Amino acid sequence: MSTKYRTHYDSATGAYNDSLIGECIWTSNNLREASPDVMTPYTWSKFRSGFADMIMLPGYLQIGNICGRLYHNASVDVTVYRALRQRDSINSSSKELFGIDPDELDKWNIPLIPITLRDRALVLRNGLRFMVKVR
Repeated sequence: MSTKYRTHYDSATGAYNDSLIGECIWTSNNLREASPDVMTPYTWSKFRSGFADMIMLPGYLQIGNICGRLYHNASVDVTVYRALRQRDSINSSSKELFGIDPDELDKWNIPLIPITLRDRALVLRNGLRFMVKVR
């Protein structure tokens, strides 16, 4: 699986700001426990490397680095769920994980990442690969 994905790094300042990759909803809910402080570049590289094996939507990590802090890209998950026609997968148990109340999902107006039919097939393939790895 390719580990290429979108990220925003300013080489002039040495700062990451993945919120600039596009219109997405970012949340730090449930990630502050994993990395409560500003990360060192080494810590970020380890998080990025670990999550690169779990890419569901081609080209997008579920996590990002915004000014040295770890954030979760909720737009990726919602796009994946909708691509697989699994809208009900965002349920009360995911409220704590993602910080999104499933009853208020339509009110959030979460921007979806544009995907093609090929991307849908890759999402399905990546999901199956991930499930095999977990088992």
